[in-house]
Amino acid sequence: MPINGDNAADILFEDRPEYLHARVSGPRDSVSVSVDFWRRCIDECRRRGRNRLLVEESFPNRLDTMETFAVGAAVARMPTDRLRIAFLDHESDHDPSNEFGETVAVNRGAPIRVFRDRAAAEEWLGL
Repeated sequence: MPINGDNAADILFEDRPEYLHARVSGPRDSVSVSVDFWRRCIDECRRRGRNRLLVEESFPNRLDTMETFAVGAAVARMPTDRLRIAFLDHESDHDPSNEFGETVAVNRGAPIRVFRDRAAAEEWLGL
């Protein structure tokens, strides 16, 4: 479902037997795009009564350090209690940014982990 304006991200939700899978993509990532798609993913997970979420992201650009910090802190403020969240990004040049975002979110209590491999993400989700 696309969003108009600056928050131009498409999210395709798919119910899997044990988790909700969210494929997120768009022409360009930003703090507002990321915060919006994370909120939408977490809200959808709760709406569907799911406690495991796999977010698979595809954006051509990566966020800088300050932007990544802002997103990680924002995710940690979202209602993630009782959730287990795996984040998958296939772009290897995004790894440093993703790992930093994980550290920021986890240090603030978010139950999230970053992966580059779907099998490892699903294993961490407890599947």
